[in-house]
Amino acid sequence: MLCHMNFVKTRATTSMSKQSNADFENIKQSIMRGVVSVVSMKDVPPEFILTWDQIGIKITPTSTWTMSMKGRKQLKAVFCGSWAGVFLPKQLV
Repeated sequence: MLCHMNFVKTRATTSMSKQSNADFENIKQSIMRGVVSVVSMKDVPPEFILTWDQIGIKITPTSTWTMSMKGRKQLKAVFCGSWAGVFLPKQLV
């Protein structure tokens, strides 16, 4: 079925960040303080504050294989939501 849709199987990337959990928490808190201060200073509505994540789409939930278009490296999905709790439609990259 994947061949008919011009998809091929590719190995998922499993590399992790070289930062420790403590570094991550410090960086996260620093970023959050900056965002909160700008939001309060500029009176930005929560609907205008977006956060997004890009992930590889796995063929099966427990697999290390992902789908990709033939000739491409990987098919990725981008998920985006606002601080107001509204999710934008998914996009495939």
